[in-house]
Amino acid sequence: MDPKQKLLIRNILAGIVLLTLILFVLAYCGVFEGPQSDEAQIRALMERSRDEVNDGNWSDLFDLCDLTEAEKEAWVQTVPERADYIEIDSISPRGIISVPEGATEYSVDVAVLAHFEKIGISGPKLDSVSGTLFFVKKGGRWLIDWKQSAPTFPYVPNKPNSK
Repeated sequence: MDPKQKLLIRNILAGIVLLTLILFVLAYCGVFEGPQSDEAQIRALMERSRDEVNDGNWSDLFDLCDLTEAEKEAWVQTVPERADYIEIDSISPRGIISVPEGATEYSVDVAVLAHFEKIGISGPKLDSVSGTLFFVKKGGRWLIDWKQSAPTFPYVPNKPNSK
């Protein structure tokens, strides 16, 4: 083979590798998921839970979870008052979300970036924690398994206050 043919083959192989990498990045970002796919539902659930925490509306957050009414009330009573000042900036999966066909349970390792607006000179404090979000599928809808997920995050109480 002459040098031109070798260069052509090398460029074709490099293009294939680059295209493959781009496809993996697009798959990671969820471009190929349908709006009702399990993966899309889980991503939407993570985004909505972030919004509910930022709103400080704990009852709406716990509506996204697999909890009874009594458990929801116990958890709401457990949330410390300072949690109202926490703003979650992002909940990012630490890998590709790929739910097996027919699965009713799934877990995702996530990194959570949040800040706590502290009144005073120091300004906002940023923190990043890792944990695992567990999900359960009930009635065709994915819910957060809060009882399993909560203990994996360092700032969330392990058990609710029971009354």
